[in-house]
Amino acid sequence: MIWNIVRLLVVVALGFLCGKLASKLRMPAVLGFLIAGMALGPNAANLLTQEILDAPAYENLLSVLECGMGLMLGTEMVWKRMRSYGKQVLVITLTESLDTFLVVSAAFCIIFYVTDVPVFLGLIFGGIALATAPAPALSIVTEYHTDGPVTRTLIPLAVLDDVAAIAVFLGGHERGAGADLRRQHPRLSGAAGGFVPRSHRPGGGRPRFRPAAQK
Repeated sequence: MIWNIVRLLVVVALGFLCGKLASKLRMPAVLGFLIAGMALGPNAANLLTQEILDAPAYENLLSVLECGMGLMLGTEMVWKRMRSYGKQVLVITLTESLDTFLVVSAAFCIIFYVTDVPVFLGLIFGGIALATAPAPALSIVTEYHTDGPVTRTLIPLAVLDDVAAIAVFLGGHERGAGADLRRQHPRLSGAAGGFVPRSHRPGGGRPRFRPAAQK
């Protein structure tokens, strides 16, 4: 337990240093954080092991950090600005969300139809394609103290885009991808389920995959 805490602290310190190095190279600090995460994670140096990532204390810590990030994003949703840019943000969100959803869903529906996979799964993958990450955008805006029409539109646009993605994904999942998906295509179900936000997973934790029983 203590050794895992030490490992986590070392990873955080190295991530912070990578962020500072990226800033010195005139790149966003969040890029350094991402590179450090890839290099130090369980799929590379394994300094941040899978055991740490699966620990309940680590998941609780992530939940607190996610709450803080949500609050920070909420502070950017200023009502006066939304009134000024509301129509523009709404039109952009609906246009790019619907276009992305329709194109990706149509492509996957065709692929699944040809490969004899339930076609409704294309709707789930269309919902996954809508998801964006507002946290990096907020990090860059905060780091460089940017302001202007683009900046004031960017964060609300990213947040509303995620709202649309969650609504579409969960709507498609509830309408047909539940028991039939898990029964007929467990591997594909697991791949899609990996994109479900932690708060929507049973038990609130990470998906844990168990090997199929040997026949």
